Amino acid sequence: MIAATLALASCAASPSYGDAATSGDVLTSAVCPDSALVCEDFEDGNLDGWTQLVTSGTLAIDPAHAAHGTNALSINIPANQRGGFIERTGAPLFPLPAGAMWGRVMVYFDSASDGHTDVVRGAPVGGGTPWYNVGEQHGAILLNYYDGAAADCWARPSPGRPVALQTWTCWEWGFDARTNEMQLWIDGQLSRRVSATGDGCTSGQNTTWTAPDFGALRIGAYIAEPRDTVAQMWLDDIAVGTQGRLGCPP
Repeated sequence: MIAATLALASCAASPSYGDAATSGDVLTSAVCPDSALVCEDFEDGNLDGWTQLVTSGTLAIDPAHAAHGTNALSINIPANQRGGFIERTGAPLFPLPAGAMWGRVMVYFDSASDGHTDVVRGAPVGGGTPWYNVGEQHGAILLNYYDGAAADCWARPSPGRPVALQTWTCWEWGFDARTNEMQLWIDGQLSRRVSATGDGCTSGQNTTWTAPDFGALRIGAYIAEPRDTVAQMWLDDIAVGTQGRLGCPP
C-alpha cells in the first residue's frame, strides 16, 4: 500500500512570485512572506492554531535542531509505529478562493523510515480521501495520490532523488484542484510535476489524480508502511498561501 490512512510568525516584506505552474526559478523569501496566510516558526513554543493528530510516536517543539531561530518541530517515531501530523483547517487559509494552495516547509531528516512516509498532506475537511501527499518511500522522494481502494498512485522524480539526511532542505509544494496538478520543488528547483496522472497506480490503471475540495492541510510524518526502523526528523519555517509560490527562506 502506497499510503494509508501554528502560532503565527511575524511577516517581513517579500516579492510577488506569480503562478507556480509556470515558474521553475529559485525563489528566496522572508521566513514569513507577505502573501502567506499561515506561517509557523515554532519560536513561541506552542502549537496554537494547529490540531495534533498523533497515532504514535512524539511530535514536540524542540531546540535540538532549527532551520532558523531556536525551535523546530521534532518528530520521533519508534520502529513499527506510524507517527502523525499537525493539522490546519478553517480561516485564514480555507476555504481556498480558487481551489489551489502553495506552501513551504524546511525539512531535516536525521533518519527516515524504510516504508512510505507522508510529510505534507492536502485533504478535504474531516481528513477523508482523496489525498495529495508529498513524502518519501525507501529513502527516496515520492508524490502520492490516495483515494482508498479506488486509487493509490505514485510519482517520483526522474532520475530518482534520495532524501537528504542530516541537513536542512526546503520543500515547496503546489496543490491545484482546478487542474488536478501537484508540484514539488526542493531547494528552489522543480523536482516533479504531476498533471492529472502520475507514474502508475497499484490497481494497474493510471488513474487521474482527481483533487479533493481542499479543506485541511496536514504536516508531519505519517508512516503508511511501518518498518523495523526508527524515523527522526525536524520541521521548521512553514508558510502557506493561495497566490503562488512562497519561496525558500534565506
